[in-house]
Amino acid sequence: MKDPYVEMVRIQEIDSPVYSVVVPLGNLYGARVRNCLRSLQLQTVGSLEVIVVDYGSTPENHRRLMETLEPFDCTVFRFPTRDAWSMSLSRNIGLRRARGEYVATLDADCVLMPLVLKHALNIHIERPRLIMMAPYFLDETVEVENMDLPRDYEKLRADNPRYLKRSVGGFMSAPRSWWLKVRGFDERMKMYGCEDGDLYRRAEIDREIESYVIEENYAPNMRFYHQWHPPMRLYQSIGMEVVQRQYKINRLIKKSEYSIRRNKRDWGATPRVAVSVLTMKRPLFLSQCLMSIARTEIPITLFLVNQNDETEEQMKVIEEWRGRPEVNYILNKPAKWPGAARAAVFTMAHNMGYEYIVTVDDDCCLLPGAIENLVKAADTHPEFHSISGFLIDKRRKYMLGGRKTPHPNGIHYRNYGWVPGVHEADYVSNGFRLIRLNPLVIPDSNYEVGLTDWDYANKLEAQKLRMAVCGDAGAYHKLMMVDGQMKWVSNPPGYKRGSPSMTERMNNYFMKKWGYKVK
Repeated sequence: MKDPYVEMVRIQEIDSPVYSVVVPLGNLYGARVRNCLRSLQLQTVGSLEVIVVDYGSTPENHRRLMETLEPFDCTVFRFPTRDAWSMSLSRNIGLRRARGEYVATLDADCVLMPLVLKHALNIHIERPRLIMMAPYFLDETVEVENMDLPRDYEKLRADNPRYLKRSVGGFMSAPRSWWLKVRGFDERMKMYGCEDGDLYRRAEIDREIESYVIEENYAPNMRFYHQWHPPMRLYQSIGMEVVQRQYKINRLIKKSEYSIRRNKRDWGATPRVAVSVLTMKRPLFLSQCLMSIARTEIPITLFLVNQNDETEEQMKVIEEWRGRPEVNYILNKPAKWPGAARAAVFTMAHNMGYEYIVTVDDDCCLLPGAIENLVKAADTHPEFHSISGFLIDKRRKYMLGGRKTPHPNGIHYRNYGWVPGVHEADYVSNGFRLIRLNPLVIPDSNYEVGLTDWDYANKLEAQKLRMAVCGDAGAYHKLMMVDGQMKWVSNPPGYKRGSPSMTERMNNYFMKKWGYKVK
């Protein structure tokens, strides 16, 4: 798997946020960041998601940042790059992963008055707008190290800070749908400068949104303040000449580029493909599964979901993988039902901007090129919403999908035998399959065990979304390398998927929902 990757260090537990605020920074920690997060903590808008993007911090400075953020409930993404600071890319990393209906960017050295987001939300609700504001600049006499919010808000207002109208960009807010439409800030613009003015002009060109600048005295309660700091370390580390040269490039892009949409499909350092593995009580299978996924040559992000199995054997395998930047580790404690666990991962991957999600059972070992070939099939056949691969077990080689045929007591599901190429199917199965995330079709969360794949196929069919199987992408199923040979291995002792009563309950649920039994 290829570098660089965005690492999800910490996730804020919040459902369906109305507003998201992205705070980009690099090698920054301490009082200014603390004051910024505290001002967000004091906002009066409900259901607020806060995303901190750590761009290129050294390991030590990242550790210090996490200490600063410890008191605050926020999501933290880390982009461990050695490239020079990029305001555009750092913001886009957060914008691409934000979940709120409205999303704002806020510079990490700024603090908001408590009513800013509430007023901004009211402005957004009136009609689609890109809201931009300029900060009030505090001078060096203001002791940011000892700032105590909300107590010091009135003091900040009374200190008569400097206001620069032309300095819009410290706070920008728009509907999430618009950020996704234009693909955020232009990532060709490195370091600082012109990316905010460029965005403003793109909004002026776009007839679907209105550019809206909050003037100095329009709404006193919408003020925000820039905390004074010495010259940026960026200038000291690479030199003013380099910064000025890049600024000229940014300005040239702004003057010569008139398109609304910028960047490629992977903008915001987001791979196109997410891979999901749900696991419990099968550490040997899991180890082989993850090693096979690691051979993937295209950029992916792995969502490794542990279903409340913290046994020593399982955690030994997980610890080898959970700290890697391309792995998002999720512990479901207590375990969720399979449908609910998949629904949560699908929703998360969709909200983070992935195009495809590939589901892999933890007892499958992918053949070389399996994910690449599945993605290639999806790119080549956009008419199919979901494409599954094939499995090889101890008895046969078969496709994970096929035809539904009538049966006296229900519907019979018959898998295709293996055949190369891509072929349309009535249904596809969970073991190894690709699903498009646009439109997002969420699995039914009510299945305790079994039937989730048949149910999901019916949901796709009901929405007139087609399915297929691919004979060029496969995996071994319950086969492990033993003494240089692939041998079939049964589930370990203690592994139990469900009980007869649970199976009967799920069959009855499926029957009531879809009107037939699965044979």
